[in-house]
Amino acid sequence: YDKYGKDAPLVLIYHTHGTEAYAECASCGYRTEDTSLNVVAVGDVITDSLTKKGIGTIHIKEMFDIEDFNTAYDRSTEAVRDVLADNPSIQYVLDIHRDSVDRNGDYIKCMSEIDGKECAQLMLVCGTDEGGSDHKKWQNNLTFSLQLQSSLWEKSPSLMRAIDLKEASFYQDTRAGALIVEFGTSANTLEEAKSSARIFADTLSEYMEK
Repeated sequence: YDKYGKDAPLVLIYHTHGTEAYAECASCGYRTEDTSLNVVAVGDVITDSLTKKGIGTIHIKEMFDIEDFNTAYDRSTEAVRDVLADNPSIQYVLDIHRDSVDRNGDYIKCMSEIDGKECAQLMLVCGTDEGGSDHKKWQNNLTFSLQLQSSLWEKSPSLMRAIDLKEASFYQDTRAGALIVEFGTSANTLEEAKSSARIFADTLSEYMEK
């Protein structure tokens, strides 16, 4: 990416399901259009952390699930492709989500403690071509996810859940560094997710420097 100049963006952050929120929003179904309370706020932490490290980062703050949840991936991917067309230097395309885990109807909090601080567990989601998509190079994304998972494990063996390998592609054919990252679950707090976001950004920046 050196040919694009040192100030060229390298990372794109976006949110297909931007209204996904945390325990603070239990009364409204764990969803809100308030970007100070939903996963867009987690994206802000990642963006700010990477930017402070000198890594050019673009953050799409649009919430693509407001109009229609079921077609959100179509709209988010269209926006991603537009940004990539204007910024060919981008190497990493990260769709930031919040997961939901329940047991017998009760939501489960996925936690890790790092340096005495409570952090939401993370999960990387990698799409494939098993569902019939044209995503033939999905193994490249899987390689990236495995390498990133290993780096994050070094921060704490309890930080990462197992990589979720999906049949659907989630349009991850946009770049070899395209992944979904789930920050905690609906039972986690926003602050726990933000704590993980800082660790994630630090680890990604270290990975990029290798």
